[in-house]
Amino acid sequence: MINSRDKGASFEREIATALHKLTGITFLRNLEQYRNAGQGDLIADDPAWPFMVECKRATAENGRRQQWQRQAIAQAERIGQLPCVIYRLNRKPARAIVPLPVLLHRNIWNDCEWVEMSLTGLCYVAAMLMDDAPHARPHYTADNAPPYDPDAPDNDGWSA
Repeated sequence: MINSRDKGASFEREIATALHKLTGITFLRNLEQYRNAGQGDLIADDPAWPFMVECKRATAENGRRQQWQRQAIAQAERIGQLPCVIYRLNRKPARAIVPLPVLLHRNIWNDCEWVEMSLTGLCYVAAMLMDDAPHARPHYTADNAPPYDPDAPDNDGWSA
């Protein structure tokens, strides 16, 4: 049986790769997170990347989402970035959650609604926050966008 630390590390690598494919930005696992509490799981090589990314891999949510959100808020405030949790439950696609005020350019995180989206959606939000930097936008154009498939595991209704 795989231990939870190995499972978490594997998921962090998976998300780092997925975000790189979507943005062209390199994400590295933050190995300091095990020595110094209060840091995010991934570090972007682009300082304009707005999110402190906390990765969570779980069998089931079991009401832990609020705990994940509180952890992300505390860590993001500590390092001066926006909170983001990327999680994946067994046999489900990875999902990202961010505080709704992020979409409204507000910095009030406590006791607010969070918005759930695909990783592609997260990259669109990041691009918007990075002043629409072209390297942060998912690599889709009208010519190469994947066809709309309502049954696709990463489809959240966004279109390119």
